[in-house]
Amino acid sequence: DLKKPIVNLACHPRLPVLYVAYAEGLIRAYNIHTYAVLYTLQLDNTIKLLGAGAFAFHPTLEWIFVGDRRGTLLAWDVSTERPNMIGITQVGSQPIISVAWLSALQLVATLSKDGVLQVWKTRVILNPNKAPMQAKFFEPAEIEALDIPRILSQQGGEVAYPLPRVRALEIHPKLNIAALIFATVRGDSMKNRAANTREGRKQLFAVLQSARGSSASVLKEKLASLGSSGVLADHQLQAQLQEHHLKGMELLQYHIVPSQTIP
Repeated sequence: DLKKPIVNLACHPRLPVLYVAYAEGLIRAYNIHTYAVLYTLQLDNTIKLLGAGAFAFHPTLEWIFVGDRRGTLLAWDVSTERPNMIGITQVGSQPIISVAWLSALQLVATLSKDGVLQVWKTRVILNPNKAPMQAKFFEPAEIEALDIPRILSQQGGEVAYPLPRVRALEIHPKLNIAALIFATVRGDSMKNRAANTREGRKQLFAVLQSARGSSASVLKEKLASLGSSGVLADHQLQAQLQEHHLKGMELLQYHIVPSQTIP
């Protein structure tokens, strides 16, 4: 009945409730048996959202964690007739593609589209009659964020490109174990990927030739225009540029090996 695109679906783990996430952040809860609208989760217009990219449910409390495609993490308390938002924080600029509750640690984990895994702790409610402050509900846990693409690219000291795309994060309900799910490429997709990689190398070769003697800022701009179509992924380009910047180099030095064909 809403003229908005549906961006995600989720079922309550204990109740016959279906959550339908629409664009712009609106979420409706439907009774699975009667299809009646039970309630709507929606913020005011001052907070811009793109729609839920992931859901997670607290195992005992009626808390719903929502990872928005705008990089915002929200928590809703749906234990009352009028659900209310109890927590909100900005995880980053990338869409959140997976959210999970870590029962063993009592923490919330978020996985962004760029492959960054972050962990959050929820604020303990000392007074049950007083709702916690929304802005202070989520606090960064004392666990270092993991850059999954960076970790993969550093394994064995070799550059792995293109890196596998992270799709989801799965947490064991009882043990302190997590697993990452990656997208697989098969069949025609492998051929397309190989063709795109060859084309990307040709583009990178042309950019390097045209930027000989240029400053680091100029070269950075040219490489950024290529993005992941070049030989290196975005995060690897940024890491190399940052390393050169820390060394105080004004120019990026590179060598071009003449070749008749580029594999």
